Amino acid sequence: MNKLQIFESTAFGTVRTVLIDKEPYFVGKDVAEILGYTNPQKAIRDHVDDEDRTVNESFTVNGTKGLLINESGLYALIVASKLPAAKKFKRWVTSEVLPAIRKTGSYTVPKLEKNPKYRTRMIGTAVRDVRSTAAELQKLFGVKDGIALAKATSMIERAYGVEMPEVKELIPPAEHDTGFLNPTAIGAKLGISAKDTNLLLKNAGLQMKIGKEWRITNKGKNYGEEMPYERNGHSGYQIRWNESVVEVLR
Repeated sequence: MNKLQIFESTAFGTVRTVLIDKEPYFVGKDVAEILGYTNPQKAIRDHVDDEDRTVNESFTVNGTKGLLINESGLYALIVASKLPAAKKFKRWVTSEVLPAIRKTGSYTVPKLEKNPKYRTRMIGTAVRDVRSTAAELQKLFGVKDGIALAKATSMIERAYGVEMPEVKELIPPAEHDTGFLNPTAIGAKLGISAKDTNLLLKNAGLQMKIGKEWRITNKGKNYGEEMPYERNGHSGYQIRWNESVVEVLR
């Protein structure tokens, strides 16, 4: 899947799109709102066939996974729309946007990036997606505010192909010692192996084993936090402990 692309019309507003297997997909919420639907999700559910819509796991819209519609789904919403400008929207998309996407893999409006109004809207869209993505990360993984915002900002930067250093500067600092020690590092401080460290953590009631993974307990959350990871096609959790846990285990 290619990076998320943003394109804008002064007449219709902002629409986000992405290429999946060389086929253009649109953020359904953007299209539905432009076409005057008061309930975008219901409109997509009522008018777009299942095979013409998909869920994108890499970004969220208002805290939920982004629902994408393909070109056929786009036309279905246009046909069902009662908005007089629907035909003009279709003409703009079919005559300008889609040909440009198919030719270059992205949509480019000459000198558009120099337009302060466009840049302001694009930044606003990105910031809103950071907020909703962070909320989704917190809900799914239980990570704290600062970590969720930092991860979400990095994800949106990659998706939009932009950098947002000013946003990162506003991320609140942790209200506690940030966890960074793994069992090997803790063991080095205690003069024991990582395996023995894990047993100490378990016996102290700070972690428990579920399947093949160590998971943090409610008591353990006072001394560390779980971080989701993905490596070599595998995903799971790893616990990072604060310095304060060393004294607990001595």
